[in-house]
Amino acid sequence: MANPRRFAARVLAILFAMTFVPLAIVPAPAGPSPYLSALSDLAAPAVLAAKPPCTDTRCYREPFINHYYCDVGSGTNCRTTNTGCATHNC
Repeated sequence: MANPRRFAARVLAILFAMTFVPLAIVPAPAGPSPYLSALSDLAAPAVLAAKPPCTDTRCYREPFINHYYCDVGSGTNCRTTNTGCATHNC
């Protein structure tokens, strides 16, 4: 059987590590605000979506039938909708 003092020392070392190591890893709070949640430091940062690729298309209206579609353009993105078409710069 192992020495009881050695076993107690191992248990205390594990408890110490489980208690104080996470406190050393956690980042500092953003600022002293009474409106922050206790879990706000653990939240993931905001993620921004990537811009859509430039398709080099422009809106074109078919004459006489009121139909829109995207045609080859230069430096613009075309998106058709239910009510028409929209061209945006890249």
